[in-house]
Amino acid sequence: MKKSTLIIIILALIILAWSPWLTKVKVENLINEKFQSEWYGVMDGCSLHEIKNTGRFIFGFKSSITYGCGMKIYNPEEELKVEWHGVYVSPFGTVHGDFLRTD
Repeated sequence: MKKSTLIIIILALIILAWSPWLTKVKVENLINEKFQSEWYGVMDGCSLHEIKNTGRFIFGFKSSITYGCGMKIYNPEEELKVEWHGVYVSPFGTVHGDFLRTD
C-alpha cells in the first residue's frame, strides 16, 4: 500500500471521528425528527419530553432523552419517575436508540 493511500485513509478516519458537520443543535433536531417519525400516526404513542447531555462522542454524538408512552391520567400526588435513555447519532446522521418501534 502506498504511503499516500495510508495517509488519506488515516485522515478520513480522523475526520469521521471528529464529525465537524454535526453540531449540538443539528443532533438534537435529528433526534427529535426521528422520534416524531417513529411514533407518527400511533394513537397512544410516545411523546418526547427532554433531550440533554448532548455531546461529542467518538464517531458521532451521544445524548440522553426522556419520553412518555400511552395515555395516562395526570395525578399530582404520584411521584414523577424519569427514565433516561441513551441515544447515539452517527457521523452519517443516523439516529440509534431504544425508543425505536419494533413492530
